Amino acid sequence: MKKLKNLHPKYDNIMVTRILKTKEFGNVVYDNKGSAERLVNYLKHEAKENNSPEIYFFNQREMDIKSDEVLSKIDNNIKGVKATDAKFFTLIISPSQDELKHLKNDEKKLVEYTQKVMENYGNNFQLGSEKKVQKEDLVWFATIHQERKFSGTDETVKEGVARSGTQKPGLQTHIHVIVSRRDADQKITLSPEGNQKRFSKADWTLKNIKEFNLMFQYSPPKNLELEEKKLRDRLEKWSQNYPGVEKIIEKEKVVKIAKERGFEGGFYRDLKKIEQKLEKGEVILNPYHILAGEKPNRKAEYLAEKIEKIKNNFDLTDKEFDAAEIGRIGKEKNYSDGFYKSLRSIEKEIKEGRGVPPNYVEKLQMSQAYNNSINDKFSSEKIEYLLKDSNQERMISISKSVFDIGYEGDSPEDYVRKKKRRNIINRPSFN
Repeated sequence: MKKLKNLHPKYDNIMVTRILKTKEFGNVVYDNKGSAERLVNYLKHEAKENNSPEIYFFNQREMDIKSDEVLSKIDNNIKGVKATDAKFFTLIISPSQDELKHLKNDEKKLVEYTQKVMENYGNNFQLGSEKKVQKEDLVWFATIHQERKFSGTDETVKEGVARSGTQKPGLQTHIHVIVSRRDADQKITLSPEGNQKRFSKADWTLKNIKEFNLMFQYSPPKNLELEEKKLRDRLEKWSQNYPGVEKIIEKEKVVKIAKERGFEGGFYRDLKKIEQKLEKGEVILNPYHILAGEKPNRKAEYLAEKIEKIKNNFDLTDKEFDAAEIGRIGKEKNYSDGFYKSLRSIEKEIKEGRGVPPNYVEKLQMSQAYNNSINDKFSSEKIEYLLKDSNQERMISISKSVFDIGYEGDSPEDYVRKKKRRNIINRPSFN
């Protein structure tokens, strides 16, 4: 029988405050493009499963707020939000078991701390003016849950140590927060996703950890400075073991992501994935996506494979054919037809025995980038022109609204060519 020593994450003694990425989390109840009804009902159901009475929420000003009021306030605070944009965000506040023991699992103190975390959340937005987001400007609601269950994605379940659906041992108290994308006056968009200069998740996370320690005179068993030092030592060994790795991965960005993720176990699992790629000598064009636990960038991976194939076929070194630089340019050009045309031209010169052109970087930089603006992206005339030689038997109709969704992707030519192969055009091809 396996020992139960691995039931908790490697770093279970650090306060975790995070914003759920709906796609990454993989649970449909956290989808935030429409009504919050599904999420509110899920939180009610989870509380009922844990033998809790009727669920109540709280915020900065009130306690015992009913779920119907929460749903109404969140769903009606969307003036100026596009149909395809997130309407709200879900935050998780997860004290460690050591921290919960220190508080004696006191819900009043957890409410007080949650209010401070949300005050930090508002203050963390940089609006580009002297205006600051005050706690009164936010529309948010939180509820406290006492228990957690193992899921199929937990490492302990995969290893056969625990069963999915069973209760996790020890203190598992955590707080779910629903916060509107718009301020209370519905004039300002407050999105923690995207531009890190506008909202730094790392700064918010560290502020929350320090705030807990200060509010409750808590000294964590392991301090963050020690975790950071251990990570930096590990990254220093990369420099010794993998020459040139600094050109691909910046240490400071890795440290920033680690802070943002609270040095939790998932970060170190993703870090191991990078190390395995380095050991195999594989090209890595999306290290920060991997470290952030995000969905892989398939376009970057395709380009990485293409570059690796060229290097292997013609026995080229990194100095002769810089994979990292080519990957950077490819991303900059949005992997356009023009970029790949230039890359094929360079490959042809190498194949003909003329070697890598000394100005190959300049050639790639001069290639045409695909402009991703809606006006330049699609027009009914261009689509008609691209499809006029189609041999498809049935008519293909394209709604203009389909193309009003901005995305980083193919040029119109690439898009239509792919869809013609699939014999259907009905929606953008998200990667």
